Amino acid sequence: VAKTSLTSPPWPEVKLPDPVEEAKYHAEVVRKVNGLISAGQYGRLFAVVHFASKQWKITSEDLIMMDNVLEAECGDRIRMEKVLLVGADDFTLVGRPLLG
Repeated sequence: VAKTSLTSPPWPEVKLPDPVEEAKYHAEVVRKVNGLISAGQYGRLFAVVHFASKQWKITSEDLIMMDNVLEAECGDRIRMEKVLLVGADDFTLVGRPLLG
């Protein structure tokens, strides 16, 4: 049978990674990131959080101005529970959808 767009797709076949190799690679990346964090060699951290129905890119000591009512005074520390992403100069951790 001649190859046509009806007998085979016009795009190249995608080869999925080996799950065992992918797990090893994942463990190595996590080990390196944890090493940077425990050694304090990460520079300035940032996070993307979901808060007050919006996504915010924040760093330590940022002030967020919003229209919603929140039981906190200006300068109070609040707990951000929906963290979507955390990063620094050398790494980025992305949640699926949230980081644990």
